[in-house]
Amino acid sequence: MVQDVDPITFAITVGIAIIALIFLFLNPKVAVYVLFFLIIFDLGFFSRWFDVTRYLARLPFLVAILLSVKIGCDYTMNRLGISLNEKIVRIVFKFTILLVITATISTTYNQENIPLGLYELRHYFLLFVLVLSIYHYRPLAFTIEGFIRTLVTIGLIQIPFVILEHLLVTFTNINIWAGGSALDMCSGTFGGYPALVFYQIVAIGSVLTYQLKNGKPIIMPINNYILIIFLIVPLLFSFSRSAMGFLIILCLIILLRNMTQRESTTGPVKTLLLIVCLPIAIFSLFYFFFWERHFDIEKELNPNHVIEYFSRYSRPSIEARIKGEHGVMGRARAVTESCRLVFRTPMQFLFGLGSGSTSEASFLGDRGNYYQRYGPLAGLGRTHISKTIAELGFVGLAVLLIFFITLLRQIRRVDRLHESFLATDIYMVILINILMMAFYTTVLVSSITMFVLGYFIALIQSKLNTIIERGS
Repeated sequence: MVQDVDPITFAITVGIAIIALIFLFLNPKVAVYVLFFLIIFDLGFFSRWFDVTRYLARLPFLVAILLSVKIGCDYTMNRLGISLNEKIVRIVFKFTILLVITATISTTYNQENIPLGLYELRHYFLLFVLVLSIYHYRPLAFTIEGFIRTLVTIGLIQIPFVILEHLLVTFTNINIWAGGSALDMCSGTFGGYPALVFYQIVAIGSVLTYQLKNGKPIIMPINNYILIIFLIVPLLFSFSRSAMGFLIILCLIILLRNMTQRESTTGPVKTLLLIVCLPIAIFSLFYFFFWERHFDIEKELNPNHVIEYFSRYSRPSIEARIKGEHGVMGRARAVTESCRLVFRTPMQFLFGLGSGSTSEASFLGDRGNYYQRYGPLAGLGRTHISKTIAELGFVGLAVLLIFFITLLRQIRRVDRLHESFLATDIYMVILINILMMAFYTTVLVSSITMFVLGYFIALIQSKLNTIIERGS
């Protein structure tokens, strides 16, 4: 029950909020820093631990709206502009417009709630605002070294937070309602453990790539391999079983790719040694500090168990969830079920069941027609692949794929003009991680994912401008 607010307190609060918004509007660079803070220190964290309103987690979008208005005003008054050379920024703009058009057609055809459908695109809107604000106001370093150091710094910040969360879950009664596990509760400063897994693996992959290409510490005087171990620590405490697999796969791809490139500073023998030793070291860390204590490794790595886990049907009742059974369908089942649903009509095959149709928006107090917490469709939108197919169809999936492929073409152009920039290598780390986690979670429905993408895109556009200016 909401208590009545004292009129004087309400007036003071509103007054302070208006003054703060005016200040941020007049000082966009400060607004960008505030947005970074709200993304890195996701206030949704407090919602899960202290039963605080979920509206706190929406503050980044409020600041993003404010920044979009400011940027729009600056463009209108010719303070800012996009030249013909700024193709990467134009790609992001076209991508956002195409998604809005696809979502509008999808929701209209399926008679879904249009505000809910557009609200589900809020993270893509955040990406667009981040690209423009970082690119124009330049609040961060525009070098590959600066990019990697930023990732590493934020990754290291996660260590004390994850350890504290783990201790709280382990030694207090919080773990009673957390299901007896630190999983889902140990997420560092982010809103959930999938965001932590994505971010830490990107940071680790970037450091490994830099080491293989340059052979020198990214942060003096710490050895890059020691730095990687530090960055793995939050993953150990997150209790994510899939993190080990994702990390080993990414490291192997980076090492194998490094063997085929001439500009590598690491010889083939040393690379082969790393291909053998690095996965063993990662597996050993996870086994002794995680698997051995909490899971039956023979069962978890049993092919039949893995197949059953990823392809299981959802449990239709809340009683099954109370007994400890998974209430949602497996991740592989979610993909096949979303395909089955959209194959019913040609229009749904193209545009899906409606943007937001598998989602719940507590902010709007609405949910899609195909959203179920318990029931045969529970978990339909739990992975980004299944969510995209179900809500936006194969047109929406194609828009996403074309966006990332088009970005790759432009990034390779930067590498051709500036071979030592590592643009393609770092982008491949980000892209491979997104592709892997798209089958595991809704990876792009995450503010920290959009921060990484937005910063990197702005960095590449700035570097491309510098190369073109020098060439002319």
